[in-house]
Amino acid sequence: MEKDYKAFIIEDDEIAKSIINNILKSNLRVSSSEFYTNGLLALEKLKTLISKNEKPPNFIILDFDMPMVNGLEFLQNIKHLEGINQIPVFMNSASIEHHQYRICLNYENVKGSFSKPFTAQSLHIILEYIESNKKL
Repeated sequence: MEKDYKAFIIEDDEIAKSIINNILKSNLRVSSSEFYTNGLLALEKLKTLISKNEKPPNFIILDFDMPMVNGLEFLQNIKHLEGINQIPVFMNSASIEHHQYRICLNYENVKGSFSKPFTAQSLHIILEYIESNKKL
């Protein structure tokens, strides 16, 4: 199976990043992954990719609670950014509170939510979503 998916992981917890990284590296369909410790860094990178007409990630794994720009603020910032606002986002958090999840569901590109720790099954669900919604 060809490696062709690029992932952005926006996560500030080192243990969570390590777990996600190990799972992504072991999957045959994920060719590259980039990690960001807060939403601001990821947002800047996404804007740079779009301005240079480079390929954005196929999906984003986004933590709720982070410094500078948290998950909800990140979603608010990308909502109206052409080329970024359609990237599927999957929320990942240690404590997904009901009201936070309902707020996230208001964002069109949020396609799911997982509780930490991230698992191989979580990645499988993400990749199945990407596969089933791939533009022909």
